[in-house]
Amino acid sequence: MNRFSVVAAFAAAFAFAAPLHLPLSAAEIPAEARAWAESCETPPPAIYRDAVGQLIAQMKAEGLWDKCGLLLFFAAHEATPAAFSLKGAAKTTLNGGAVHQLGRAIKGNGKDAFVETGLHLQEIPGFELQHHGLYVYATDDVPGGFSALGASGGGPNIALRPRNLASLGVFSGTPGQVTAGQFQSGVGLCGYSRFSDMEGLWVKDDLSGPLSLAPAAWPHSTLRVLRHGAATAWFPGGVAFVWAGAPLQAKEAARLSALFDDCLRSLGTFAAIRVPPTPPYTGPGAFTRADMASVRPQGMKIFYLTAPPPSDAADEKSYYHFPLHYAVCRPWTAASSTSTEVKCLELIWSDRALGPKPGVISDIPFKKGNDTSGVVTLKKGTGRTEFDSYELAIGAMLGRTAWTAGLLPFGDERCRWEGKPMGWCDWLELWGYDVSRWRAMAKESADVTKDPAFTRDALLDTGGAIVHHAWAVANAESLFTQPAFTGGTIFCPAQPCDPRPGPRLR
Repeated sequence: MNRFSVVAAFAAAFAFAAPLHLPLSAAEIPAEARAWAESCETPPPAIYRDAVGQLIAQMKAEGLWDKCGLLLFFAAHEATPAAFSLKGAAKTTLNGGAVHQLGRAIKGNGKDAFVETGLHLQEIPGFELQHHGLYVYATDDVPGGFSALGASGGGPNIALRPRNLASLGVFSGTPGQVTAGQFQSGVGLCGYSRFSDMEGLWVKDDLSGPLSLAPAAWPHSTLRVLRHGAATAWFPGGVAFVWAGAPLQAKEAARLSALFDDCLRSLGTFAAIRVPPTPPYTGPGAFTRADMASVRPQGMKIFYLTAPPPSDAADEKSYYHFPLHYAVCRPWTAASSTSTEVKCLELIWSDRALGPKPGVISDIPFKKGNDTSGVVTLKKGTGRTEFDSYELAIGAMLGRTAWTAGLLPFGDERCRWEGKPMGWCDWLELWGYDVSRWRAMAKESADVTKDPAFTRDALLDTGGAIVHHAWAVANAESLFTQPAFTGGTIFCPAQPCDPRPGPRLR
């Protein structure tokens, strides 16, 4: 039996083991558990009564109960506010397509499903602005920018994303997110503790680490489960528990995770939730430099979406991606590299033509928000500056690349296509863009290589042909009452816009 088989066998035996605690007698069931059972619309089966009683008893014994201001139990026997609430004044309501899974969780659909708690975070006992803890137990591994719970509005957000790709995502009362840790699965307990304006702790089951935080501010909305933003980041997985109150130390959070595991194990769903992740690939790379001699045809160049090696001293043992000739990445990703053997190319997003019709207001978030156009959040939904066709997307990619490379706008002899000298405007025109304004400006310019209109991004309206994302954000409410607009990254100034600064797309 190899070591992976041993691990799998041990995990299976542990998963199907009996609960760690014997059933409680009627006299041993805490008063809070009896009150919970009496408040439910239907009496909970004995297995649920005992699981909840044991959970509360253990939390009391380990000093966790008094620190808790809100404890939601979505693995309950019925989908009622009383059954979901073990502690706190939440008045939960299910919205959209939320599905209750008996003994397991409340499950989202990634579109419109969420649970409203009816509570602002500042109403939760023990949850103070610069001193609080927020934790959620996810029952499904859903990598991505999905919020399992949180609150938003007015700028700051307080929210948790169990596995934002490979890390825990935390909004700690700030507009932006911080990420921490590297995990193979988002299943289990995750969250954070804020101890002061600046000090915090991230938690993932029995793992934890320090968080450097910025001072928090209260979000305007109530606490919601399976989402946090106005119309974004809907969680398509399940949530079994929510805990909010005073901040927990690392050992306390690890114990809380174990107690939630025990509760689900008592309900018989633990094994189907805590499925061991697939072991990561640990074998050799597909090629070594020595293999290059046998590659046919000779002269092949290897491109890879990665940062280049840190220096020429790197080899196939210290740098995984050998052999490599071109590292395709953003320039700042390669800023610290001194490698002379591997060149760096800028990565240009070209997936923007894959979204819905541009300018259309949608009630669901878009899956591709990490490009130079991007999602614009509105009070009435979300919109996006987007491309009408693959041709326009390809043209923007090529034009942007040519512009970044420093080509002239028109007729640059250093870049020829089918015998014709090509500037970045020529590439745009080839793929369907109207560059007549650029051509007129070039004729009027004394030197296009020094003219700011040709050498920097403009945060300006372009007359409706192409819309800069920064300008779209500043004018979103009026812009998205109009028909379609196409997104892009190179723009011709036409008229002044909102003077507030926007992001530079370099």
